[in-house]
Amino acid sequence: MVEPLLLLLAGVSLASADLFVYPEVFNKTNRDRFVFGNFPQGFRWGSATASYQVEGAWNVGGRGMTIWDTWSQTPGNVHNDQTGDDACKSYYKVDDDIRNLQTLGVDYYRFSIAWSRILPNGLKSGGINQPGVQYYNDTINKLLAAGLQPMVTLYHWDLPQNLEDMGGQIAPQFPQWFADYATICFQLFGDRVKLWISVNEPQTVAGCYEYDSCAPGVYSPGVDGYKVIHQHLLAHQTAYHIYNDQFKPTQGGQFGIVIVSGWSEPATYEQKDVYAAWRSNQFGTGWLLSPLLKTGNYPEVMITAIANASAQQGYSESRLPVFTEEEQKLLLGATDFVGLNYYTGRLASYMPFVPAPTPSMSNDQSVYTYAPEDWPTSACDWLLVMPYAIRHMLQWVQAEYGGLGIPFYITENGFCAQPDPIPCQNTLDVDKSKYLLAHINQVYRAVAEDGVNLLGYTLWSLMDNFEWADGYSKNFGVYCTNFADPDRWRTPRYSASLFHKIVANNGFVFQDDAIGELKKLGILAES
Repeated sequence: MVEPLLLLLAGVSLASADLFVYPEVFNKTNRDRFVFGNFPQGFRWGSATASYQVEGAWNVGGRGMTIWDTWSQTPGNVHNDQTGDDACKSYYKVDDDIRNLQTLGVDYYRFSIAWSRILPNGLKSGGINQPGVQYYNDTINKLLAAGLQPMVTLYHWDLPQNLEDMGGQIAPQFPQWFADYATICFQLFGDRVKLWISVNEPQTVAGCYEYDSCAPGVYSPGVDGYKVIHQHLLAHQTAYHIYNDQFKPTQGGQFGIVIVSGWSEPATYEQKDVYAAWRSNQFGTGWLLSPLLKTGNYPEVMITAIANASAQQGYSESRLPVFTEEEQKLLLGATDFVGLNYYTGRLASYMPFVPAPTPSMSNDQSVYTYAPEDWPTSACDWLLVMPYAIRHMLQWVQAEYGGLGIPFYITENGFCAQPDPIPCQNTLDVDKSKYLLAHINQVYRAVAEDGVNLLGYTLWSLMDNFEWADGYSKNFGVYCTNFADPDRWRTPRYSASLFHKIVANNGFVFQDDAIGELKKLGILAES
């Protein structure tokens, strides 16, 4: 591993010239310059993984089948027919993962419970799987003993296959299935887990129904994706009220949700492009935040647009499901925090709405988004580098949805890279380090300069893992996982050391020799 000379010391940097991470592209002084300073005392740092992506042991210890087992084990669905059967083998390597978390110096570890390790067929009537309970008990206890707080996601996409066979996430019973499972987890682990997350990125799950590129493999564009979000919101609020009423008084924890929170920036200052960006953000982030933090219902622009498009396509009612008045009352304010997963942004331009003969969510939104050709890219075609967008997203979320005083976390942020030809040979990951440095610095500015009510930042990901349809062909980890090694050995990259130094100093106060090192590596530069 290359050890950076990042002496992040208290004091004022002696650097005189403005510094930038991407000076060739993002070089506007007020928007893009690197800013020195510390996050507020008490700001929290974490790293994240998800059960199917890291655990492996897919048929060990009584775990039931999931939709991602079924999907990945079907030839042609995942890159090179790779599966999460073994993944990072974290089921067997909890101690190693905790040591790496301690090396990073983070405060908490965001991981998910595999629903089918607790309830193999997804239903409480099927009985609780004790080996699964023991595995998560051991994980939680070891984290706490190491001084790390568990941040537990209850559902990160690995739905028990039996529930899919019964109708899945669009079934009317889904909120109750989820509430039963959540209640069992509160009973089993809530004496030690104080940060709960209901579901991860409902919008991404909706996209699986839109594009048929991920589990459960149901193709229903413009229809079932809206049903998925609807059921996830009802599942979340049901579990929230159970926790709030029955468990929070004695356990004292917090219950939140995690959403996709990309950003659309107006391509120009013309009113039509400003409207296009606003509309895009309402169809994205607002889709979840309006019901929870503003009105109890979907954004009005979505309700109107989808109703009109549905009528023109011959539907007798809107394809967007409707909340009852009682459901709206229960949804509004039904979260203790909101996790925001940010990776990328786009520029948005106006385009007139022309109803397509067949429905799609993109046609309903009817906004043209794009990235200029000179923007930095990543190994994932969807992840374009736009650092200032994370700050603009946080500013907008605070202004638009901060009225209830409910705080936010960044619950995922990271960079997509290609694996090394020789596994884990090159640990000097400059591109990933640049991305993290630029984005965390913009997060700092959102907190310090804009007053965003942000409690913490969570790095995705602790280690390279199974990246869904991309299998192991893409990596996000600050620890390289050697998938050619049966033991799945983890090796720290330069980005791990960089992140550790930022965490240890709670921000950015660099001495001049540290700046010189970053300049030498091409991570910082003068404009």
